[in-house]
Amino acid sequence: MAPEVMEQVEGYDYKADIWSFGITALELAKGFAPYALHPPMKVLLLTIQEEPPSLRSYATEKSCTGESFSRSFKEMVRMCLQKEARKRPTVQTLMNCKFFKTKWPVGPLVNELLCHVGNISVMCRRFKLSNYFLQ
Repeated sequence: MAPEVMEQVEGYDYKADIWSFGITALELAKGFAPYALHPPMKVLLLTIQEEPPSLRSYATEKSCTGESFSRSFKEMVRMCLQKEARKRPTVQTLMNCKFFKTKWPVGPLVNELLCHVGNISVMCRRFKLSNYFLQ
């Protein structure tokens, strides 16, 4: 939740969603939210009182494979997680940043995702899904 939403001093707009996008990017990159290990009230205080979260908010900036995150990813997250809503980019500005302009190879991503997906037929049977998914 964006700081301005938590503080409820003034209204908020789409810039709160830009903040949420930055937090979601960190969650997807690391597998959990920046302050996930803290109780909810501590998360509120950290969000309002401390510097915005970043990859450095985690114990290590390295991904699970040992590779560092790209400079363009870090910059995109930094742009989104500005404390002051007025300093966050518009959607158009965000879409023009290098992270979204770079053509990333999809092969490594597909392989990584497939490593974490179990046998689909076993999962369908476990959750009693119709045979539609097995065709």
